[in-house]
Amino acid sequence: MQKTSWTAVGIAIFSGMVAAAAIGKVPPALPAVRDQLGLTMVEAGWVMSTFATLGSCCALFFGGASARVGELRLTLLGLAMMVLGALLGAFAQSYTLLLVSRVLEGSGFIAVVVTLPSLITRSTAPRDYRLALGLWSIYLPFGSSVVMLTAPFLLPSLGWRGLWLVLAGVTLACAALLYRMRQRFVAPANTAKGPASGVILETLRSPGAWCLTAAFFTYTLQWFTLMVWLPSFLVEHRGLSVSLAGALTAGVVAANVPGNIFGGWLVHRDIRRGTLICGTSLFMLACAFGIFDERLPDALRYGLCLLFTAVGGILPAAAFSGLTAHAPSPRHIGAVNGLLVQGSNLGQFIGPPAIAAAVTAGGGWHAATGIMAGAAVAGVAAGLLLRVIERTQPDARSAPADHALAEGGGPG
Repeated sequence: MQKTSWTAVGIAIFSGMVAAAAIGKVPPALPAVRDQLGLTMVEAGWVMSTFATLGSCCALFFGGASARVGELRLTLLGLAMMVLGALLGAFAQSYTLLLVSRVLEGSGFIAVVVTLPSLITRSTAPRDYRLALGLWSIYLPFGSSVVMLTAPFLLPSLGWRGLWLVLAGVTLACAALLYRMRQRFVAPANTAKGPASGVILETLRSPGAWCLTAAFFTYTLQWFTLMVWLPSFLVEHRGLSVSLAGALTAGVVAANVPGNIFGGWLVHRDIRRGTLICGTSLFMLACAFGIFDERLPDALRYGLCLLFTAVGGILPAAAFSGLTAHAPSPRHIGAVNGLLVQGSNLGQFIGPPAIAAAVTAGGGWHAATGIMAGAAVAGVAAGLLLRVIERTQPDARSAPADHALAEGGGPG
């Protein structure tokens, strides 16, 4: 019986964390970047939103392409693009070059995070699929929060350009580690390779994949929106310093990690994904009402932020654990993950401006509750529908070893 290579899984998850650092490095460095390059507020906004814009448009395409190009090749190409983008950004002397560098980095990031889950399944025994993919969900909150917490201490000595160069070096090291472990990520010898368009179309016919995507979209819309606007709220309405507001926000981001890990354990213990998605969405809904209730003390509202993101972290683990279950075959895993990533980035893209419009029209942060509540209710609906699908398709609940057998053996 195949054994899970936790070393290979760990390297893949670490590579995802390093890729996510490319998102977390921008907020603490943005004041210095704006000062040196003379960026306007709008230009700075585009620098911040490049990854989400690309992800909401292209993630499914990258997932489909991975079945044709090969997941490891596309991962290494994505890491190379991130290195080149970071180097270009580190030496950029204009807004145009900086934006081009972020587009290059963002494209590489999407390629990496779409394909790494497929590599994880290649080095994982079928019985451990759900646990390994649940643990994969820590890559974004862990990688981005570590950089957000450490950057204020590094920027005075390195500068933002130095930070870009350091992360480029770490990203290159990840590519070397993945290449060294390439034997653990080899696809079965007789795995079929079809056109990317065919893989995408077949993926779009999976109702379970759509449910997972919808749940991830509603989650990200809520979670990312809170992360984006929390610093502004703390500075403008509570009079905190920018550094303290940044640290408190990074703490909320980091609180997501224990939830991701706990969620991975829960799905490994065979708790239904639909149940976890419903329960998590309802809990986030309850927390949101308290977070935006101006009658509550600030300490309690911040505690609710921590609970919101900690318990909320269960949902991504539940969603990622369904990649193998709702992919028509192993070669579709990248496309299903691409669909999830596209939904996640669409939530990131829509959420912050929607909340901003609601707060402006409603005359206060309490007006954000309606959008957050609507997203949470939609998440509950997605979870309930997923429960129905997995009840009528019992094989979709468990780790689908038969998928691997159908393609000529287990992964790896």
